[in-house]
Amino acid sequence: MSRLQHAYNTSQMSLGAPHTPGLRSTAKEILRPLVKLALLIVRNEAHLCHGTVESSFSQMHRKVIRRINRYEDTREGICGGLAAVWLAERAQGHNLFDSLYKAGKKIDEQALETVMKLQIHDNDGWATLEGAGLKKGTVNKGGGSGQPYETSQLIHDLLGQGRNTAGSAWSGQEEEFKIIALAGKNFQQQHALALHRERTGKITFFDPNSGVFSFRNGKDFAQWFNSYLRVSLYRIGLGQHYHIQEWEKPSGAPPSGAVRAS
Repeated sequence: MSRLQHAYNTSQMSLGAPHTPGLRSTAKEILRPLVKLALLIVRNEAHLCHGTVESSFSQMHRKVIRRINRYEDTREGICGGLAAVWLAERAQGHNLFDSLYKAGKKIDEQALETVMKLQIHDNDGWATLEGAGLKKGTVNKGGGSGQPYETSQLIHDLLGQGRNTAGSAWSGQEEEFKIIALAGKNFQQQHALALHRERTGKITFFDPNSGVFSFRNGKDFAQWFNSYLRVSLYRIGLGQHYHIQEWEKPSGAPPSGAVRAS
């Protein structure tokens, strides 16, 4: 049973108070065409960097965002819940979107509500990831403070971590599971991302706004990620701080295995 299915079967958590749509909701609707254009560019750039778009899921899709906008505690998005569940599913060899979609097409509202509840009650994702058998690793990197962080430094901290530079061949013996948080000034705006690096060096990256992207190695990923941050406009609203928390499997645990693309 996948982590999301287990959470749904045992969850008694509340979604909290309903949200009354206002100017912020209207603004999101107005910005939708710009977001869609950015998504197209980001996905095309992935192909140019020898990458693959494994899933085009986005919490910005109309049916998803309308659902999460119904509640006060999720109206700013559910990126934290999505990133944590996606990483937990991969650690168990599952694909989040097999649970999130019915027959691969229609959103399963019960599964989506489970992620929404996890966003509210497990915002940092610790319980979700620990429930998948992962434990916090020693890597806990942050960047940016008084000045905006440099994209090159973020990439180095994300892929290097003292064991491997972004442009070199992956030589690690263990998988890597990472949650990345980007934030704006005074942390008023935040966004969560997730990354999984297999023992082969293959990198799979999930942005709840853009989808799932996979790359053969760190070099291809780094080339794309630099463009991705620029095109997505994250450097404008989320360019002040970042934080990377690594999660790892217990010593001797088997690899996650192949995860079918959605």
